[in-house]
Amino acid sequence: MVGPLTKLCIENIHFSTAFLGIDGFDIDTGFTSRDMMRADIASTILGKKRRNVVLTDSSKFGQIFPSSIGSTEEISVLITDKAAPKDILEHLKSKGVEVIVD
Repeated sequence: MVGPLTKLCIENIHFSTAFLGIDGFDIDTGFTSRDMMRADIASTILGKKRRNVVLTDSSKFGQIFPSSIGSTEEISVLITDKAAPKDILEHLKSKGVEVIVD
């Protein structure tokens, strides 16, 4: 769901944990999305400053898309698969992100 009504709803509900999907991650650009409206909703969720969990597979690492999704420091946990690049996972850990490889 995207758009102003979705954004308004997120701004006015309470939650403790959010699960977010991403389209790309690169050390230089951070988390990115193909779609500006989805990125706006993700940024709204991150703005609530709750426990934010990114769920992604290893194919997204090294991918860069036009719309940024918050900052790396706003992510609490990243869950990915065993093929994720070790150097990127170490970078995320150095930024305070708990990394879970499953």
